[in-house]
This record gives sequence, C-alpha cells and structure tokens, in this order.
Amino acid sequence: AKAEGEDFFSKEESAPAEEEAEPAGRWKRPEIMDRLLEMGECLDRTMRDATGRLFTLSASDLMEDVCSFVFLTFAWPKICYMQDILQQDELKERVLKDKEKNDISEWSHVLRRILPMLLRTLEKVATVDALTLCSAGDALAQLFLQEKDSKSAQSELG
Repeated sequence: AKAEGEDFFSKEESAPAEEEAEPAGRWKRPEIMDRLLEMGECLDRTMRDATGRLFTLSASDLMEDVCSFVFLTFAWPKICYMQDILQQDELKERVLKDKEKNDISEWSHVLRRILPMLLRTLEKVATVDALTLCSAGDALAQLFLQEKDSKSAQSELG
C-alpha cells in the first residue's frame, strides 16, 4: 500500500554505495526527471538545424511512438496526480508536506520543459485523444501561470 503523499514516480532504485553517505532526509531528484530533461534537450537540439528536422521527418513513426509513450506513461499520470493533490490542498482537505511541495516544484519544472514538445508532436498524430491533449494543454498553461510566466505560456501554447 502507498503511504500518503507517495506516488510511483518518487520510487528510486537502490543507490550506489557512495551515495548512501548522503544525509538522511535530503531530497533527491528521481532519475526519471533527469531522463525527461535530457530527452527535452535532445529534442530541442534536434529541432535547431535542418539535419535534425530531416531526421525527425524520416523517423516520424519513431518520434510518435516515443512521445506517446513518454506522455501516456510519465507526463499525463504525473499531471493528474499533481492536480489532485493541489486541489486537495486548495480545498483544505490535506496539508502538503515540504517533500510534496519540492516534488511538485521539480515536476512542474520538468513538465514545463518537456510537455510543449510532446504536445506539438502528438497534436499531429491520432495516438492520443483530443480531450486528453486539450486537458494536458490546459494543465501546462496552469503550470506556467503558477510560476507567473505568462510569456512562456503564450509562446509555447500559441
């Protein structure tokens, strides 16, 4: 059974021996966040030049599969989880702990970085239904507005 405030995204593999010496209670970013940010950087670099854009066109099925998998497996469930606990906090049904606040802040940063690229790719294909994409776009807009970053929201969402 899951403990309150814990979700499957915060699970970590056992750390190597040298990292076990870190102080107990210190927050550690889950590896999936690093991998998603790395994916975002790779997609960003790929789309900067003509060669990368040609690769993207030639490997469109691969891009569709990868973006759909990442969106449906990681981004969308995390967005739903974050919206649920933020709503519970707003309605005073639950008080967020510092660990949960850090988790939301970090995931918000990751999702603001990767979600625009995923949505741009997925809007062109029929892998994900329109309602889910619209909900994800709305959630992305809310993430930008929570950070008071309306300029980025406008440029990313059009």
